[in-house]
Amino acid sequence: TQVRATGDGDIHSVGVGSTIAITGQGAFSGSGSYNYIGNNVDAIIRNQSLTSDHSVGVVAQSDDRLYNFAGGFAISAATKAGIGSAVSINKITGSTNALVQGGSIAATDTGNIAVSRPQDADVFKAEKLDVSTNRQKLSENRKSENKTGIVVDSSATHTIITQLSSGGLAASSSFGVELAGTVNLN
Repeated sequence: TQVRATGDGDIHSVGVGSTIAITGQGAFSGSGSYNYIGNNVDAIIRNQSLTSDHSVGVVAQSDDRLYNFAGGFAISAATKAGIGSAVSINKITGSTNALVQGGSIAATDTGNIAVSRPQDADVFKAEKLDVSTNRQKLSENRKSENKTGIVVDSSATHTIITQLSSGGLAASSSFGVELAGTVNLN
């Protein structure tokens, strides 16, 4: 007997802005993105009297992934300024709960309830990140194991990978100013 809840959110977004200007005061470009996953996953047995001759499982699992690229590039010739910017706001919220509340449950150790966990070796470390980092590494490399009896288990992975790039180029016979900026909030 099982109550099982699963959540699986995935956002892959790209936002790029660019401008090319010849003559005039300058070139201005930018991009912005707001990416949000709000995922509540609840497996609940509430106020029930349950007797089973097998194992009983209440299992909740959530895997949320967000990958984002944002960039702004401005190129100008015979102008005074080239300004490029990129802004990205990324957020994953929610809860993953397995709960037995009220009532009573009786079970035997017969039959398996599958649960899974991400592995410590798959946790991202900042010094190892590069553009080829797989956003699904945590969720796809869970290790499954079987439990018996009364099993109440919840597990969640949240992965955010953001790449930002901006640039500005101004070329002028008198003077040129380049300004590039990026802002990232996770």
